[in-house]
Amino acid sequence: MGEGIYIGSDNSVWADGDGVNTGEKGKLYSKDCHYNTIKNCNIGPYITAEILDIKEGTTHTIFENCVVRGTGVSGNHFADSHFDIKGCWAIIRYCAFYQDGNGSITQSGMIVPRQNAGVEDEYTAHDNYIHDNTFYLENETYVLKANSGSVNTYAWNNTKIPNSGNIYSSRITESVPPGYNPPGGTPTPTATATPTPTATATPAPTPTTTPNGGSIKAQYECDETAPVINRIKPLFKIYNSGTADIDIASIKVRYYYTIDGEVPQTFKVDYASGVSSSNCVGNLVKMAETENGADYYMELSFKSGSGNLVPGGSIQVKTRWNKNDWSNYTQTDDYSFDPSITSYTDYTKTTGYINGTKVWGIEP
Repeated sequence: MGEGIYIGSDNSVWADGDGVNTGEKGKLYSKDCHYNTIKNCNIGPYITAEILDIKEGTTHTIFENCVVRGTGVSGNHFADSHFDIKGCWAIIRYCAFYQDGNGSITQSGMIVPRQNAGVEDEYTAHDNYIHDNTFYLENETYVLKANSGSVNTYAWNNTKIPNSGNIYSSRITESVPPGYNPPGGTPTPTATATPTPTATATPAPTPTTTPNGGSIKAQYECDETAPVINRIKPLFKIYNSGTADIDIASIKVRYYYTIDGEVPQTFKVDYASGVSSSNCVGNLVKMAETENGADYYMELSFKSGSGNLVPGGSIQVKTRWNKNDWSNYTQTDDYSFDPSITSYTDYTKTTGYINGTKVWGIEP
């Protein structure tokens, strides 16, 4: 028995378990296993457990542009699906799932809450998103089931071939949730497989809209990719994704990091377009407490009189800051740091605000 890809740890081996329902096996694994992406893979055949198992306690797994073959899934030890989601905020998109005639697969995906194993609601089976996939299923097999105790499972734009029989169980909402705003980008071609899934265009992330109709999205590029460095250099491109002009002075963008030693810091703007660099302001703000890889944030704002950002228009700002003694930052544990992003990319681990209302991104 073995899964194809296994994200996180079963609650029975969590280090912070109570020793009865969780942690009873004496192991010391952290439940925190977040922001993992699996993409462009051929997985299977001959995997005997689930092809993908996203465990309780994990958040923000993305599984995309993959081809999954079902031959070999055994039906033993509850292995009766292509994927199980026990964690939260998982996204499964742009994939092709093949049953390959395997009657042991009784649904392609299963949402499996773990409250009955002593897991608190906040750590399991809520806010999961399955969209724009193709499911090649026989035997009236379900596309997706959600068990009792799961909350906010959303599925849309999925295709079942042949198009007959069961699609979703009753606990699944068949629509895009309000404010759904995942990391974006055009899907790359899937790895070679026969047959290949139908290509589906990727929707751009949907920014939240302020009451006056204004919305922005923030793109990010990492200009200092070293894990340990004496300055931090995120680059930003801010788009007006709404339908009305936005006063640039009403916009703020935040980047989250850890200071790694409390020392005074200095902020600089190296370049700006669409707005004068002299109108760019950077404040390095100490947070009330450490949150998910952040005890500081850099808040980029703009002075009054900076002009308007028209619909579809953008401004670009290249920022950097350092400690006044030039001691190092360790970037690898910083919430907003991603050294793989070396060209401007929609990025929701930076946040954007209009008149103080968050309209882009996910805070730590």
